[in-house]
Amino acid sequence: MLDWAAVGEKSDFVSQYALDIEVKETIVQTQDSFDKRVVEKEVVVRNHKENQISIEIVRYLPSRANLISANPAPVQEGGKLTWTNSLEPGESQKMTYQYEVILKGTH
Repeated sequence: MLDWAAVGEKSDFVSQYALDIEVKETIVQTQDSFDKRVVEKEVVVRNHKENQISIEIVRYLPSRANLISANPAPVQEGGKLTWTNSLEPGESQKMTYQYEVILKGTH
């Protein structure tokens, strides 16, 4: 789990130590205003295996956050976002999502 990363930085995730599957999440953009912060993230999944895989990607929104948009649309349960993907050998898929965090003391 990654709580945060700086704008423009990348983070690598290894799913169950399966070195044949690559998952990267990048913060694409953040915008701050007086009462909220808007964050856009991108998750890219790559299948380096010689077989088709099925993978579930789960991301959690921070507390006091609301999902603004996502492509493709995830299954959302409260602040939990879930995408289930099937990838062919060598295939990659990208998911993007944007959320706003209501800053403390601004209600």
